[in-house]
Amino acid sequence: MTGLSARRPTFVARPWLQRAACVFIMSCFMTWLCLLAGTGHGARTLLASLLIIATMTLCGEWILARASLRLTSPLPAAWVVGAAVTMLATWALSSTFGMTAAWAFAPLAGLTLLAWLWKPIRSNSDSEQGSWFDVLAIAVLSILIACFCRDVAAFQTTVAKGGSLPAWSDYYVHGTAIASFGDPLAISRGNILLADTPRPLYHYGTYALAAAWLSPTDLPGLALALCALLPLGLLIGALGLYAWVAQLTNKAIALATVVIVACLPDAAAYGMENGFFGVRWLLYTAPGTGYALGVAAMAAACVTLGLRSQRRAATALGFALLASLVAIRLHFFVLLAPALAGTWLLGKWRTSGRTQALAVGGAFIVALCAAAALLALQPSLKSLFLPLPYMESTLGFGIPHLAATFHAWVASGHEFLALLIGPLLMLVAALGIWVLILPVMTIIQVRRRRWETADWLPWLLCATYTGLILLAPTLNTDSSELRHRHFVLMYAIVVAWCFARAGECLPTFRAPSAELASLGVSVLLVLVVMVVGRDARLGLPSLKHMPWATDFYGRPIAPGIAQAGTYLREHSQSGDILATSGQAMRGYMQSRQTELVSFADVPTYLGRVELLEKQDAASATLARERSAVIDGVVNADDWPGACARLAGASIRWFVVDQPHQPTWDPDHHSAVFQSGTFAIYDAGPAAARRCPQE
Repeated sequence: MTGLSARRPTFVARPWLQRAACVFIMSCFMTWLCLLAGTGHGARTLLASLLIIATMTLCGEWILARASLRLTSPLPAAWVVGAAVTMLATWALSSTFGMTAAWAFAPLAGLTLLAWLWKPIRSNSDSEQGSWFDVLAIAVLSILIACFCRDVAAFQTTVAKGGSLPAWSDYYVHGTAIASFGDPLAISRGNILLADTPRPLYHYGTYALAAAWLSPTDLPGLALALCALLPLGLLIGALGLYAWVAQLTNKAIALATVVIVACLPDAAAYGMENGFFGVRWLLYTAPGTGYALGVAAMAAACVTLGLRSQRRAATALGFALLASLVAIRLHFFVLLAPALAGTWLLGKWRTSGRTQALAVGGAFIVALCAAAALLALQPSLKSLFLPLPYMESTLGFGIPHLAATFHAWVASGHEFLALLIGPLLMLVAALGIWVLILPVMTIIQVRRRRWETADWLPWLLCATYTGLILLAPTLNTDSSELRHRHFVLMYAIVVAWCFARAGECLPTFRAPSAELASLGVSVLLVLVVMVVGRDARLGLPSLKHMPWATDFYGRPIAPGIAQAGTYLREHSQSGDILATSGQAMRGYMQSRQTELVSFADVPTYLGRVELLEKQDAASATLARERSAVIDGVVNADDWPGACARLAGASIRWFVVDQPHQPTWDPDHHSAVFQSGTFAIYDAGPAAARRCPQE
């Protein structure tokens, strides 16, 4: 009996306590940010956060246990794996059955519980060793990210006073996507910016996960984009990177590495000064980047474990996580897939490291020269892939004389030289000083006789990146889609690998007190950030050579738009849609109507017209047909006539944002609400139209 009592705290109490501590820390993290955003349901938000994060953690831990994987950092790894699974499952359930993301977590929680009852996890001392350090690491990283995001998260509580959006204008679109998965007002209408049409093909997994907090918090989509979508992605990215570095080295080095990488200036701040390669700017501008970074790093951690242990389950899980990136952020899949597959193949190639190095280096040089030659000699290929226009425009966001020199090469007919040197210039712009540190650390690692197959990943990512610069296809008429948006992964892996291998050379990180030293350094850095960087705007792009970014970052809030959105959200019923007219409904990415929908969560009859006009013929035809309906409303003789036309098209709300408009009611006497330049007209819910008689 005494022996059993002595064993119980080790094998039963500690694992559950560690899980509970991790879930509680991350739930407090999300709840605090939602409170900053203005939710009036603190207790409900905390309970929902506990359920959602517990489901993610237990799901991931069960998957890792079933694969019998003993990762160095089991708790963060489990949470990242669980996040990947639950975000895709939530998206699938919400899209298939028309349930909100919050309700989709109920069956997920039930399935996770049944899985644990069917195949319970038996803890072991190997997986528990040092797990309390994982708990502390999660706490440190959560505090750091909460500090980074607090001002952005609090935007919703200040928007009524005016000011500007402290983020990239794409957050209005992100907010509408979250609402379309999380708000009962929008869930049944398909594409929220074009009601009753299917959602366009896109990687929606991240939005579905953030939308799970919409019902508990009762916040609109824009607020959730800022207080949930962004910080949750940053935390997943940080913990995924932590799990990968821990698998590569140890936990002490992993925590110090992630915190230092998070606080270091990126390559946009020096050297070529190319703001287009601002890592923090892209992390904040495209919040899906953090989710993809975490899952990609976790995939690399599993493949690293598989190469070391020769366990097929680890490799299989790694490539399954890689495949999930297609639905999380396609750009990262395109970059990581060749690099991770190449790393695994090199691990299966039983030959010396020198032979592998010669083969990889030779293949890269030959492939780069061959691709450059083909593109230079074949105009059809050059016009298909468009590498030169992309490189010229991208270099234009850095120091001017470099862009001018590159343009001179192209103009003087030296296209082969431009195609050969251009990708390398992109690599330097993306990595900065790390393009020199990487080979230095590689030489040190080889001389220490510690080189292993997993160390090829940073190099293969660089090779894949340069290949994509030349040969990536153009998506959505944007040549940067598959060439630029994934560079954050390459930067994070290269910098983290250099720090991790450098940390192994330091006696401090090999001593028994390494974890205590790492924790001390990390806490100190976090405190410095909280004090010195209190007013830092980490999502602010570098404007030195990118003045155009001011059109997208910090856009002024239209007077009255937040109040109009709140009115619509509070007075709408499921099935209601709104319409605007004129310039408000136009726009490729930005429009006044999109901004309104992100505050209101109400689907719109016709939005982003310029995007529809550039898509297929069916989309352009639909845009013309619905535009004609709205023109009929605008050109009506009086409000009863306009109301009848709205009712005929099943539109409840008509919103104008210009003074003295519409012409049939210039003083807005028939409006049910007016704030600033916004006036709202109500044609009544579908079940009870209340249009006045003409």
